[in-house]
Amino acid sequence: MKPLAGALITILATCGDRVNFDVDAGTIDAGATDAGTMCEGGCIGADLCIPLASNTTVACGGNGGVCIDCSSSVLHASLPSCNLGACDFFACETGWSSCDAIRANGCERHVSACYEVLAENQGPAWLLETDGTDLYWMAQEGIRTMPVGGGIPAYVASGTIQAFALSGANIFFATDTTLSVVPKAGGVPVVLANLSGSVTELVTDGATVFWTQNGDLKSTPAGGGQVSLLLGGVASAIRNLALIDADVWFTVNGDVMKLPQAGGTATRAATLPHENVNPDYGLSALLTRDTIYWGTVLRSDMYGDILEAAVFAMPYATSNVTRLLTFAESVPVGFTLEGANLFVASGPRAPRSGGGLVARIPLDGAAPGILTTAIAPRNGPVSDATWLYWLDGWGSSRILKTEKVP
Repeated sequence: MKPLAGALITILATCGDRVNFDVDAGTIDAGATDAGTMCEGGCIGADLCIPLASNTTVACGGNGGVCIDCSSSVLHASLPSCNLGACDFFACETGWSSCDAIRANGCERHVSACYEVLAENQGPAWLLETDGTDLYWMAQEGIRTMPVGGGIPAYVASGTIQAFALSGANIFFATDTTLSVVPKAGGVPVVLANLSGSVTELVTDGATVFWTQNGDLKSTPAGGGQVSLLLGGVASAIRNLALIDADVWFTVNGDVMKLPQAGGTATRAATLPHENVNPDYGLSALLTRDTIYWGTVLRSDMYGDILEAAVFAMPYATSNVTRLLTFAESVPVGFTLEGANLFVASGPRAPRSGGGLVARIPLDGAAPGILTTAIAPRNGPVSDATWLYWLDGWGSSRILKTEKVP
């Protein structure tokens, strides 16, 4: 065994005959490569760490045989330390927060709080939308609204709402019997069409309203008029409606389809590889003019417990699939695309747990960032210039928001 040169540090443990380099005045010889060697008085890979001789930094073992300087890896936090072989800290600096549930990197977000609560105890709620001024969502007894900065939620439409969409000063919404429009400011709804059956999705460009119902895709003028059947008798669910240029885009299982808004023949824009789609869990997707982004469950065990989920991207022209982010504890429930960033909300595997997160995925290949954890997104996120908003929780929903800054 090679002796320690200028031993200024108390030796807490050795790694048998594998101690093959020196600790000299609080430094480690450059030739150190063995994962079993000594690191500041503790064995690399073990849970033993002590301060360097200068008492200004702390080194942690592990990480493939590399000693980690916690004072360099723990950012924007006080008292970097080593806790059970991993870097840790005492408290975040003012204006910084640790939002990714990773103590070893310190306080990574330049925000005062990982998220803010705008409203609580909203009961079961679905489908959050925003126009940049107010938030709107479906509750058990109708559509509720409140300012994006918070306030007292109020009903703007009543009834058992199945779907809704915002356009200009109006809200278009469907119940199990009617398609109607009501001003955002409130008023008496105007019935545009009579319905029969469950409406699952609804979109509008302000001139025409499109919706899916019992395997059909239908439309009607926004001012009322004849209902047109654009596509009928689809055995599988029509999902992820999007209005792009003059077409209506949607998914049917793993197929990306489009058809003219004025009516015509549906054509297939792309087919997702079967290994990246799990039909048992549906397909949560965001369709753009040239790319589809989607999230799905990849693996589950014999009891139906989710083992892995992921977010993917695929350009229609090349069909090259890129895995953007993998989730071990949650399932993607919604997306928002802004410029070069895709924001995703991922709900917990168990509905009443807090294992969800909101993440930012740069589309230039940079590493994704977790904006907040320990939440339970149900859908969203939706966004304005500064904030992301989402419905959180199942039995009694909350409205939460977080800043979009990294």
